Amino acid sequence: MLCPQESGTVANILLPARPCRNPNLGQIQFWVTPEGASQYHSLQVGLNRRFGAGLQVQASYTYAKNTSNADGVFGRYLDISGTVPQDPDDWKADWGLSGIDIRNYFSLNYTYDLPLARNITGAAGKVLAGWQINGILSLASGTPVTIYTGDSRSHNGASGTQITDRPDLLPGFSNNPVKGVSKGCPGVAPGTKLGTPDMYFDPCAFALPPDGTYGNLGRNTVIGPGYANFDFALVKNFPFLENKSVQFRAEAFNLFNHANFSRPGALLENVKLFTLPSGDRIASNAAIRSTLNEPRQIQFGLKFTF
Repeated sequence: MLCPQESGTVANILLPARPCRNPNLGQIQFWVTPEGASQYHSLQVGLNRRFGAGLQVQASYTYAKNTSNADGVFGRYLDISGTVPQDPDDWKADWGLSGIDIRNYFSLNYTYDLPLARNITGAAGKVLAGWQINGILSLASGTPVTIYTGDSRSHNGASGTQITDRPDLLPGFSNNPVKGVSKGCPGVAPGTKLGTPDMYFDPCAFALPPDGTYGNLGRNTVIGPGYANFDFALVKNFPFLENKSVQFRAEAFNLFNHANFSRPGALLENVKLFTLPSGDRIASNAAIRSTLNEPRQIQFGLKFTF
């Protein structure tokens, strides 16, 4: 039995056939069988080198791609994920980037013994010698997020967190519209800059699919902001007696006070782009409302070793 909305065409476009639920039934609860699958491919390189003059560097880089048709058991590995595929009868349509896909990840840490007071003796030499700096640099690409209609546009019987209907991608738009400016639509002024916290992606790139159908947008197509962080420490060792020392540490986490933004939409929720039944875009859901890291924090410490 096919849904009556899907017989024929809309705007000369043949609508996809979808089994229609029996109207005499109430809510349909869909339980996932072990049909979820994922693939992970990566290139990983690393460097660990001790240079002269007290410098040691360790670095690693990973280029990877993680794809799947679900983000965990019942889709709840991530709080922003739907619980089921958009179409329970077509798992292939949900094959896309995993919600934990990070395309590029680079990490570097170093320690350097400062060449101070190497030729100075006495009290001045004890104060100036023994200083060390170290730091950790982390750089990463953003993680994907799925755009949803916000309600069961397909009328497939799902409700609550099981509603995973996605919108249509309009012709001429990227499925990751986060660069350049918006072409404009109701609620969004033409020329609005994209990729900013106030308007991270272009909501005008998406539209509600015809009533009773699934959207053509893939899963996890919008890539969130990247991540960059640098931690720094200044260390001084004060040895005394034969096997005792005091270590002073001054540490700065997120030294440059760089804001790393989370994915767009409400915190721990998926991006619901439309208000139904009106079909109006919720432009504010294209904005970013939270950050991933804390502002700069500085702390001091003393450690006694014996």
